[in-house]
Amino acid sequence: MSYAASLFSDVSVPKQEELVSQVNKISGISKLTYANGELISEIDNDLLRIPVASDAISDNVKNAIIATEDENFETHNGVVPKGGSAGNLGFCS
Repeated sequence: MSYAASLFSDVSVPKQEELVSQVNKISGISKLTYANGELISEIDNDLLRIPVASDAISDNVKNAIIATEDENFETHNGVVPKGGSAGNLGFCS
């Protein structure tokens, strides 16, 4: 087994419900307080999320999000040998 593969052999993949729960727990409100703890104000931010069904999201939007991370995702099935090799070389140097 290669060194890179051994790094991931013991990684457990969380269940979908657990991942969704973690995403929905992100607080979207920041509290500003004085040093004594007295509240100054609460500020909403863009982390407030409203869950929607996958079919309510356009395929174009899904593909655009994937493309921002990996433009060749549809053709390599999630494994990029070149990327793994570059990562291993960077780790070794």
